Amino acid sequence: MEETGQPVSPSMDQWSSEPPAESAPPLPLAAAEPAPPAAEEPHEEELATAPAAGDVVTDDTFSFTVGDPPPVAPPRKGLPFITMVSLLLAAIVLMIVGGGGALYLLKGPEAFKAVGLDGVARLLDGESAVQERILIRTVEGSYLNNSEAGELFVIRGVAVNSYKSPRAALQIRGMIYNAAGAVILQKVVYCGNPLPPERLATLPLAKIEEAMNNRLGESYANIGVPPGKSIPFVIVFSKMPKEAVDFAVELAGSQPSGQ
Repeated sequence: MEETGQPVSPSMDQWSSEPPAESAPPLPLAAAEPAPPAAEEPHEEELATAPAAGDVVTDDTFSFTVGDPPPVAPPRKGLPFITMVSLLLAAIVLMIVGGGGALYLLKGPEAFKAVGLDGVARLLDGESAVQERILIRTVEGSYLNNSEAGELFVIRGVAVNSYKSPRAALQIRGMIYNAAGAVILQKVVYCGNPLPPERLATLPLAKIEEAMNNRLGESYANIGVPPGKSIPFVIVFSKMPKEAVDFAVELAGSQPSGQ
C-alpha cells in the first residue's frame, strides 16, 4: 500500500467476534503502593567521625567551632596601587586643563606664547593659520632677458587676504634651492608692485630692486588690502646660481591696516 499521509485503520477481520473477557477489578491505591524502605542504621564509623556541636575542627588553613558560621576573610583595606596612580594622573590633568582655561580667559592666546606653547596659541588664536591668514595663489617662475642685467629669474603670484579685516605691508619671501634641498638664494619683497615683463626688460636692476622694496605698493595698493581681495607680487633674481634647481615662496609678514 502506498503512503498517502492519511491515518491507516485496521481491517475488519483483525477484530475478534468473541466478546472480551472481563478484566479483574483494579486494586486499591493503598495496596498498590510499595512499603517504605527501612531506615538504615548509621554505621559505627560515621558515628565515630561526625563532629558534634561545639567541637573544634582544624584544617591546614584555619579552624572553627561546629555550629558557628564559617569564618569570612576580612576585607582588604586601602586602594590598589594602580587605582591610586590613575586617580592622581586624572587630578593632574584636570588641574592643567582648568589652569590653562583660566589663563586663556584672562590673557588670551598670548598667555600660551609667554610660556613657550606657541602651537597652542596658534590653535586658539582668532587669527590662526587655519581660520585667518594670507594665502598665496597662482605662483609661477620664468626667465626673462634684461637689456642691462642679462638673464633674470622672475617669480610671480598673488597674495589673498583671508582675514576678517584689512591687512597692510604684505611681504613675500622667494627662495631658490639646490639639488640637496638647501636654500642657496632668497629675497623678501613687498606686494603691490606688479612690474610687467615689458618694464623688467628695460628697467635698470637698481630700479627693479627699488620697486620691489616699495612698502606702500604701487598706487598705495599695499596699505589696506580688504578681506577676500588679492594683491600681486613679483620677485626678481639676477645672476642665478648654476646649482639652482627649484624655487618656492612663503609669507614673510603682514600687519593690520592702520598700524
